[in-house]
Amino acid sequence: MKKDIPVTYEETLVRTVTLTVDDEEDIDKQARQAYLDEKIVLDSSDLQYTQFEVQTPFGDWTII
Repeated sequence: MKKDIPVTYEETLVRTVTLTVDDEEDIDKQARQAYLDEKIVLDSSDLQYTQFEVQTPFGDWTII
């Protein structure tokens, strides 16, 4: 049976996409295959924002 599931990829932490998957098959494998088949399209703002999230230390406060 096919169903829609929300997926957030590591490269696009800012955006969750909806994939239609077959719940009788391995869902992780289907999500990876959708990414490899370029069904998940990244743009520059996705990657820049993700890089900011990864590289910015949120525990450090700076007085301006």
